Amino acid sequence: MLGIIAAVSQTGMNAMQGSTPFSGVATGFRNRIAALSPMKSLSDQEYEELLLDKLLKVDVEIAVLDDQISDLRAAKEQHSPASQRSPRDGAS
Repeated sequence: MLGIIAAVSQTGMNAMQGSTPFSGVATGFRNRIAALSPMKSLSDQEYEELLLDKLLKVDVEIAVLDDQISDLRAAKEQHSPASQRSPRDGAS
């Protein structure tokens, strides 16, 4: 149902773009439709800031995972010497 509405809206917008008498109506209609859209046009600066924020989040997650890995390795080192005993050479 939403696909049909979107197709009809897009067809209407395409028809209004080509005709000059409805240029004022088309602009108002396009603005109203754009307000309902969840997507937004970003400038290059806004897009760069968005990507930098995402990169910062990924760097933080990597740092947290590195800390967890080092903690697990330290815990493994603490438990390894107690559980590892040198095997006896020769038969008893």
